[in-house]
Amino acid sequence: MAGLSGALLSSVSTLSSNSTAVSVFSNNISNLNTTGYKGSNTTFSSLVTGTGGGGSGGGTFARTRSEVSQQGLLQPTGVGTDLSISGAGFFVVKDTAGNTFYTRAGSFREDDTGNLVNSARFRLQGWPLDNEGRLPGAAGNSNTISAQLLESLRDVNLRGQTGQAFGTSNLTLALNLDASEDVLKGAGDDINFDLSPVNYNRTVASGDIIVPTGTTTNRLQSGDTFTVAPGLTPSYTYTYGGFSNSIDISAGLFGATTPTAIFSPGAGLTEGDAFTIQAGGNAAVRFTFKQFSPISDLRQFNSLQSLSDAINTVTGLTSRVVNNRLYVSSTDANDAINFATTTNTVSGGASTANWPVSLGLGNVAGGTSRFNTLAGLKALIDVSDGIGATLFSPANDSSLRIFVKDPKDTITFSDSTGGTPPGVLNEFGLPTTTLAPVYDPLAANGDNLASGVIASPFTRNIRIFDSLGIGHDIRAGFVKSGNNEWEVEFYAANPSEIISNNPNGIIAYGTLLFNGDGTLRSASPLLSGQINIVWANQAQSSTLQLNLGTAGLTGVGQADGLRQFAGPYTVTKSDQNGAPSGELSSLEVTKEGDVIAKFTNGESRKVFRIPLASFPNPNGLLQSSGNVYIPSNDSGEFSLNEIGAAQVGDIVPEALEGSTVDLATELTGMIVAQRSYQAGTKAITTVDNMLEELARI
Repeated sequence: MAGLSGALLSSVSTLSSNSTAVSVFSNNISNLNTTGYKGSNTTFSSLVTGTGGGGSGGGTFARTRSEVSQQGLLQPTGVGTDLSISGAGFFVVKDTAGNTFYTRAGSFREDDTGNLVNSARFRLQGWPLDNEGRLPGAAGNSNTISAQLLESLRDVNLRGQTGQAFGTSNLTLALNLDASEDVLKGAGDDINFDLSPVNYNRTVASGDIIVPTGTTTNRLQSGDTFTVAPGLTPSYTYTYGGFSNSIDISAGLFGATTPTAIFSPGAGLTEGDAFTIQAGGNAAVRFTFKQFSPISDLRQFNSLQSLSDAINTVTGLTSRVVNNRLYVSSTDANDAINFATTTNTVSGGASTANWPVSLGLGNVAGGTSRFNTLAGLKALIDVSDGIGATLFSPANDSSLRIFVKDPKDTITFSDSTGGTPPGVLNEFGLPTTTLAPVYDPLAANGDNLASGVIASPFTRNIRIFDSLGIGHDIRAGFVKSGNNEWEVEFYAANPSEIISNNPNGIIAYGTLLFNGDGTLRSASPLLSGQINIVWANQAQSSTLQLNLGTAGLTGVGQADGLRQFAGPYTVTKSDQNGAPSGELSSLEVTKEGDVIAKFTNGESRKVFRIPLASFPNPNGLLQSSGNVYIPSNDSGEFSLNEIGAAQVGDIVPEALEGSTVDLATELTGMIVAQRSYQAGTKAITTVDNMLEELARI
C-alpha cells in the first residue's frame, strides 16, 4: 500500500513541477520582445522519503531561476534617449512612490513633468553635476553627499534648465595672413617740380638731367644737398650735381646761335675735329664733327642738339640741351667725367677746335651719394635702410614719391645750399615740416584701421557677449607694416557700445612678428595680456584673454594660431566662450553616461551623469513587475559606478538591449514539459486502477 501511495504522490509532483516549467516557458515567450528582459529557466530536484537503504523516491521539486547576468543583443534605434548596457550593470530607477529599483530596460522618454521614464514609468536616476562638471561629494562641489550613496542621485529632469548668459572671457583666433601682401607705405611726399613757365625741369623724364634753375625764385644749384630723415632710423643726405654744362650758345659758337644751328667750318673748326668723354671706369668715347648728315650712332654731330643726341647713344652717358646749354653726365652721378680733345678723324692730325674748351665743358670730380636725375635719386634711396621711393611716369613728366618704409614712423625733408638761396625743397615741392606717421593705432599722429581711413587687406568680424548676454561685434583688422611684420587692431564695430579713452572703439592693438618659416615669433604685450572692456550698457566689465597662437623663435613658435604664408587669408578657427541666454533645445547622452543639455544659444552643458549599479551576484536579484529588480540576500549589496569602472560595462546610446529569450528553445522545452505532464497523468491513472482492483478484493 505504501508503494502505491508513494507512486501516486510522485506522479502528482510530476504534474506540479511540469506545470511550473510550462508557466516559465509561457512567461518567457510572452516577454520575447520586452526590452532588457532576462529569461528564466526551471530546474528540477528529486525528492526522497526516508534515509539510508530504506528510503524511497518521493517525486520531484521544480525551482525557477533567472539568468539576469546574460547579455542580450543590442538593437540600434537612433533615438538619443534609448540607452543600453553592454556588459554588467543596471540603471537605477525609482517608481512614483520613491522606491528604488534596478533595470536593464533603457527605453527612456521625457514625461509631462520633464523626467526621463521608461515604458514602465520608472524614473531614471543620475548624479547631478555642478557647473564645473563635478560629481556630488567631489572636492569643490557644494553638494557634499557621497556619490556612493543612493541619496546622491536625483531624477534625471532637464525641465527648467536654461542656457545662462555669460560674458566672453577667452577669444581664440587662428588664421593665415598672406605673406605676399604689399607693405603699407609710410609717410612721404612726391617730388613735383616747380611749374613756373621758366622752370626747365617741369616735364623731365626719369633719366633726364635735372638742370639748375638759374635766377628763378626756387633756385637750384649744383652742390645743394638734400636730407631725408626718418624718425626711427638714421638720416641720409644726397648731393645734387655730377654733371657738366656748356656755355650759352646764344652768344655764338662757330656761327651757331641756337642749339639746332649747324656749326660752320672756318677759322678754328675743321671737318673731323673730335674730342672724347670718359666717365667713371668706362673707356673714353670719341665724338666727331661732321658738317652734313651726321649719324648719331656713329657719334657724329654738327650742332649742339645733335651732339646731345650722339651722347645719348652711349651706354653710361646722358645728355640734355636746356635753355641753349648742353648738360652732360654719367648715368651714375657719382662718376668722374673727363673731357679731352683728340685727333682729327679726317686728317689724322691734331684737331683745330678744342671742343671741351670751346663748349666750356669742365671736368667733374667723382662723388658719393650724388644725383642729377630722378632715376638716380631713386637708386640712392633704394639702398638706404628705412626709406623707399616710387617712380611715376618715367617716360615723361615724371614724379618721385619718397617715403619712410615703416608706416608708424615720421619723415622729414631738409636741404642746405650750394647756391644762393637754397632751393632743393622748393624746386622739388617738398614740405619743410615733419610728416606724421601714416599709421597710428591711437590716431594721435596718424590714421588707424578702425577709422576706415586706412584700408585693411583683411578684416574678421567676431561676436562676443557681455555679462547680460548681449552680443557685440568686434573686428580684427590686419595690415602689413614690414617684412614678416603686421599691425593688428581689435575694435568695436559700433564704438558707442564701449567706454574707452581709445579712439574709434579700439580695444586692443599691437605688432605681430613672424619667423622666416611663417610661424608666430612674437606679439605685443597688449595682444598677449588680458584686455579690459567697459560696456556702455552698464553690463559688468569684461576681461578678455586673446589666444593668437604659440609664439617663439624658429623651432618654438607654432602655426597653431596666427601664421604667415603666401596664399589666401584663411580663418581656421574663430572661437569665444561667451553666450546669450537660451532655452533647452535638446539633450544628448554620451557613452560616458553624461547627460548633455543643449540650448538655443549654442551652449552645451553637462547636467547629469548616469551611474551603473553592480551586484556581487546579479543572478540573485529578485524580479519585480515592470522588468525591474530588487536586491536580496543572494544578490549582495549594490555599488554605484561611473562608466569605465571594472565592475560595469558601457552605456551604448541610441540602442536598446533585446530580450534574452530564444523562441525555439522555449517551444522545445514546452513540448518536453507537456510530454512529461502527460506521462505523469498516465501514471496516476495506472495507480488509480491498481487501487480499484485492490478495493475489490
